[in-house]
Amino acid sequence: MRKDAFNRAAAVGCMAVLLFAFSSGLAMAQNTPDAGNGPAEQGTPKAPKTKTSSASGIVLAVVGKTAFSLVDKNGAVSTIQFATDTVFGGKKSAADATTMNAVLAPGMKVKATLSPDGTAMQITSSGLSTKLTIDQIKPFMHCSDNEWSLLRPMIQRVLNLQSISEGNGPIASDKSDASVGGAASAPVPATAALDPLQESQGPLLASVYDPDSILAQLVERLNSYRNARVKAAEELAEARKDLAGVVTQRQESLLVSQGILE
Repeated sequence: MRKDAFNRAAAVGCMAVLLFAFSSGLAMAQNTPDAGNGPAEQGTPKAPKTKTSSASGIVLAVVGKTAFSLVDKNGAVSTIQFATDTVFGGKKSAADATTMNAVLAPGMKVKATLSPDGTAMQITSSGLSTKLTIDQIKPFMHCSDNEWSLLRPMIQRVLNLQSISEGNGPIASDKSDASVGGAASAPVPATAALDPLQESQGPLLASVYDPDSILAQLVERLNSYRNARVKAAEELAEARKDLAGVVTQRQESLLVSQGILE
């Protein structure tokens, strides 16, 4: 009896030792760094990356000594702050100057990298803008909303007639963001007086490309096309004259530089 009791006690003791060893080993394994995953304890957390944004457009003016106004492709004007540590630079040799006055000269095309609070960290110029969209013209005209409501339709009419007189037809509705020198702005219906230009071009081309076309018919179509071009040019000249009569000398200079007026 005593021997059996002794054996049972020994077995229980061995069981307890095994359980203790197993639990100790498990605890050590949980606290031991894994070679593949790196140390269990994390080091100093990395600083979060600064989120930046950007703004592009044409410089309208410098506002005081800490900001400038920017005209985007849609003609919207925004004011952007810059600081003493803002970096200025240029992408082209003509704009390689790194000073604020050189980069932020009115009319310069720039891209600004902005910090989370909207302050410009870096401003890069790619030179003077040579072509504006019709929406970008307004801020540089320095006119009121009421004046622009009169001027914009007149400018659009000139652009539309200019496109038609060049044989390109009326300005397409998907060209609202194009520069004014190359058929720009919002859709404007073609005037009925200029429809004959496009209508006469097709028959003329058909006769020109056909080596067997009748000469008399070719001459007739040529004269029809020439007459339509003359009428289109007269319409364009009249529209330009009307526009030139309601703008200032400075506004006229801008419109001439954009190919709207002559």
